[in-house]
Amino acid sequence: GAHDLCAGARIVLTAGQVVVATTLSLTGLGATNAVIDANQLSRVFSVASTGSLTLSNVKVTGGREVIGGGILVLRGGVVILNGISTVDGNTASRGGGVYLDGQLAFGVSGAQLTLNDAAQVSNNSALDPVISGSGGGGVFAAREATVTLNGTDVTARFTLDAPSGEFRGLVEGLKLGANRLMATTRKPRSEASLT
Repeated sequence: GAHDLCAGARIVLTAGQVVVATTLSLTGLGATNAVIDANQLSRVFSVASTGSLTLSNVKVTGGREVIGGGILVLRGGVVILNGISTVDGNTASRGGGVYLDGQLAFGVSGAQLTLNDAAQVSNNSALDPVISGSGGGGVFAAREATVTLNGTDVTARFTLDAPSGEFRGLVEGLKLGANRLMATTRKPRSEASLT
């Protein structure tokens, strides 16, 4: 369902992550983000393969988990960040801010993350390696996951890690022929894509 949150409201999770199995839309009212804080006790959101999470003017923070510190998105799940939403101050070994599961399953697409307007994933971190393939302080996009950036410039550089075929930088885990990163910007170039 759809829920409005008062401007500057702070919700501290004390009983673990919020599991999104259907459609959940949270909108912070006013110029100040509403905050959802896991207080370093768990991740903030887990989006199931049947789930869709839309956050508008909401800050996701204080998440701590092995994968997906702020938000874990299972294959088929969708997360959309609008307005001035931020995923900020979360930690994990893989996907400090957001982990997008892309494991292939019959008839199920990879997880999807879309950032619109001034939404951002920033100031998250990947912990010391706990699991193989750790990384992606901001976003870790596994095989077949899709990341779309609308209305904001991509300022980080990508480098290709030859042994794994993975791109390192703004988003980790992107592989040639396996993921899509689409970015539309306010500058003259209208779209950049990595396929």
